[in-house]
Amino acid sequence: MTDNRVPRVKMLERHFNSSNWKNGRSIEYTVAELKTLTDDATEMLRRGPSLIEIEAPVTVVGDLHGQYEDLMRILMIHEKTKKEEGSRLHWKKIHLPW
Repeated sequence: MTDNRVPRVKMLERHFNSSNWKNGRSIEYTVAELKTLTDDATEMLRRGPSLIEIEAPVTVVGDLHGQYEDLMRILMIHEKTKKEEGSRLHWKKIHLPW
């Protein structure tokens, strides 16, 4: 990665900050941010394996049809449940948009 990494990290932090998704708020992105993100994702998918092994327990959420806000609500509920149980939630997500 180059010196452009910091803006990418800041954009992703803004994107994954759950408070940005509460109350129907939206996040705006620049064309440059989205181009950088898609270029990076394309390169990572080309280099990485097409199948991975993961350990249980696993929460699988699929068939969202672009309903990112619904996914964020599901993950927030899951996080709240984990906190009530006194355990930590490990955020490992894979999003395959096809």
